[in-house]
Amino acid sequence: MPAGRVEAQHRDVIRSGVARVSFLVAPAGFLGGWLLMRPIGGGLEPGFWWTSAHVVWLVGFVAFIPVGLALRTLARPSVIADLAGVAVVLSAVANIVQMGVDLVVGFQAGSRDELRAGLAGFRSLPAVEPLVYSVGAQLIFVALLVLAVLLAWRRTVPMPPPVALAAGIVLLGVAMIAGRNTGVMPAAMTVMGLGLAGIAFGGPGEHPKTERVDAGAVPPSST
Repeated sequence: MPAGRVEAQHRDVIRSGVARVSFLVAPAGFLGGWLLMRPIGGGLEPGFWWTSAHVVWLVGFVAFIPVGLALRTLARPSVIADLAGVAVVLSAVANIVQMGVDLVVGFQAGSRDELRAGLAGFRSLPAVEPLVYSVGAQLIFVALLVLAVLLAWRRTVPMPPPVALAAGIVLLGVAMIAGRNTGVMPAAMTVMGLGLAGIAFGGPGEHPKTERVDAGAVPPSST
């Protein structure tokens, strides 16, 4: 792909207002929701902090939909990129459903026990647990990791942002294993956010095909 086409593709995909703002809102919402849950220890506690955190998370996951579509376009042409982009969107929808249910049940619950019972009732419905809470909710991170690797390999954006995005996702996995209340969690979200911001604001990269053509070009004859 010629360098001019790479630059035009990046401008068309990222430079629109909605896409650019989404690359900032998505990770900010992810981190903001986590921070708002700190006063209640990340636990099931209906009230101001629960509601505020889930509203912020809801906004963040909505923003991940245009982010996933934009990353898919930048990483194409590739069947893997298409599948990963669709996975980001579907997983974002699963998280949106989860946040919506958490908000509705939280409004109705007057205590931890009521909140726990209300959420347990929804999770007991057929296919809800894998589609909305476990595989469905976590798939977004695997898909973003795949897209980050494709972007770094294709070099349609500068190398550091997708590397930062991938590093943040790996750190996030470590934090989930170690415990969601550890200091690794906000660090991972911050690194992810820096990576996404770099992709949105860093401009186009060098496409590998362009470099190979330039390196193999035969200089014009002087005669």
